[in-house]
Parts: sequence; C-alpha cells; structure tokens
Amino acid sequence: MFKVVVLGGGSFGTAMAAHVADRKSQLEVKMLVRDPQVCQSINEKHCNFKYFPGHNLPENVSATTDFKAALLNADFCLHAVPVQFSSSFLERISDYVDPCLPFISLSKGLELNTLRMMSQIIPQALRNPRQPYIVLSGPSFALELMKKLPTGQLH
Repeated sequence: MFKVVVLGGGSFGTAMAAHVADRKSQLEVKMLVRDPQVCQSINEKHCNFKYFPGHNLPENVSATTDFKAALLNADFCLHAVPVQFSSSFLERISDYVDPCLPFISLSKGLELNTLRMMSQIIPQALRNPRQPYIVLSGPSFALELMKKLPTGQLH
C-alpha cells in the first residue's frame, strides 16, 4: 500500500487529502496537523470540523500530530503549509524526512521577508539541495476540490 502524507490540516491540505484519497482508495493518506482537536475529528468522525464541517473525508484519510509517525514510510508528500510558515515548519521536521521523498508543493506565493519561492524554501529548509519536488500551481480553491468541481492545476 502506498502512503501519501499531507503536511497541513487547513482547507487546502484537507481538500487535497480528500481528492487524492477519493481517486485511489488503496492509498493510505495521512495528514499531519497541528490542532489535536482537528486530528481527533478527522480520525473519529472523518471530518475536519474547523474547515469543512459539512464534508466527510474518505475512510482512507487519517491524521496525526506526530511528525515521525506521519512521515514514516511515506511514498509522497503533499506540502500544504502556508508559505509564510513553511521554512520554520520544514526545518522542524527535516530530521524525519527521507532525502528521496518526493514533495509536491501546494503552497502559493512568496515568503514575505525573503521573497523566496517554495522551490527555494523546500531544499534549503530540509538542508537537501537534491530533495525531489514539484510545485503545483494554477487557479483552484479548496472548496471546489471538496465539491469535486473542475479546477485548473499545473506542475
């Protein structure tokens, strides 16, 4: 079974976790979230009550607040942490990130204080210039994904 870890339990991380899990029911989709109440809601009720109280998540989505547990044996990583917090977040988890783990960055925009893009932040914060990554971009909204509406994405 393949494991996809989603870093971030906000609206876009939740929507992408649901989207990926819906497409491949045999995937294990593990969300790394900060809020223990959101974690409990996802695991017990299959719902992120904070961002999408009216939407159920697929059964193959679960959550944890533990970096190591989330990243252990992950095959892919969807990075959905806001850009402004990405550098410090990635530095905190860097010891648990496999140097070959492919990252798919869902975060949009520039880091305000440095003007760095995610393509610069990921390898620098993880201290691995060869960390595999792609950046997903394009016009999309989390609610559109949750409602399974068409959206445009580029990589």
